[in-house]
Amino acid sequence: MTLAVWLALAPLRLLAALGLRRSVILACLFVLAVTTYGVAEDLGLLDPPVAAKPGRPARPSRQAPPSAAARADIPTSYLALYRQAVGRCPGLSWSVLAAVGKVESDHGRSRVAGVRSGWNTAGAAGPMQFGIGVGRAGNAWARLRRRLQPRRPHQRL
Repeated sequence: MTLAVWLALAPLRLLAALGLRRSVILACLFVLAVTTYGVAEDLGLLDPPVAAKPGRPARPSRQAPPSAAARADIPTSYLALYRQAVGRCPGLSWSVLAAVGKVESDHGRSRVAGVRSGWNTAGAAGPMQFGIGVGRAGNAWARLRRRLQPRRPHQRL
């Protein structure tokens, strides 16, 4: 028998050695443990993993400067705004914001509804096309506010 087959069959051999009654009890305990963990997570009783906690804000000077192509494509005012936002948002790269701005509105140059005034048919507005709560895009600001507020015990999202 190869090692892979032996390892694959190890749980079945363990259950056979325990017998039917003990195997059922073990399976029930496993389901109970997984369910308890899920309920505790839903109730906000568990802390997120250490790696998921926000770290110190990234310094704008550590990020790569705009390339010649970026400077040629992005309006100067937008490039300055993208780069300033890095100081307020830990771990955010100005180039990610620039990519969103390019795709959503060509850095505010698009003339479609919702970029310079009003909103589009989905209810999104502005050069980054955030949902403002008037259409199927929903309200991006309300969702963000809910995510940033600390949850109290027994509060569901």
